[in-house]
Amino acid sequence: GMTWQLRLYRVAAVGLSPLVLVHMVRRRLLGLEVSLSQRLGLGISPRVPPKGTSTVWVHGASVGESLSALTLARMLGERDNTLRFIITSGTASGASVVSQRISSSPHDHAVVLGVTQAPVDLPWSVRWFLKAWQPRALVCIESELWPTMLWECHRSGMPLLLVDGRISPRSAARWGTWPACGLIVDLMRRFSLVICQSEGDRERLERLG
Repeated sequence: GMTWQLRLYRVAAVGLSPLVLVHMVRRRLLGLEVSLSQRLGLGISPRVPPKGTSTVWVHGASVGESLSALTLARMLGERDNTLRFIITSGTASGASVVSQRISSSPHDHAVVLGVTQAPVDLPWSVRWFLKAWQPRALVCIESELWPTMLWECHRSGMPLLLVDGRISPRSAARWGTWPACGLIVDLMRRFSLVICQSEGDRERLERLG
């Protein structure tokens, strides 16, 4: 089950969803969103993966993390040719840069089924995204952890992996306070594997849960 902190987050997210939608429309007008429908998990036309392959969802926060996601997809694809990838970014610029890299590489285009902005962290948006792409696992890069995304993937039986995990001392102090500590503990215990950037990051994450 989920902690009351996660339940509270989900209730607040759903309750504030009209404001979230207004904010997203404003960002779209400013050119900061590529597609509102895709951010909501709608209007997705995924490439059908080849028979006998499994799709892995790799998510990064912005340009740097999204490029790391592409590098990871390349490495994993070389090790296992039955893997295909959907890469998401928290920003339009991140998705755009990765898309440009893939468009110039036939090999990347064969391995990466799609690049898009991540669905907004609402239950129905994440569920629609999962239904469209049907990934078998979620890999998060560095520290981009969205509670609803992680919960819905966990609920569907997907293994969760955190790669290059990091948390600054300041963030660790903030997350270690009540009631945020209950939420971060709930999120971290969903991961099957956590690989941190440094020993300090590992120790701070372990202290949090």
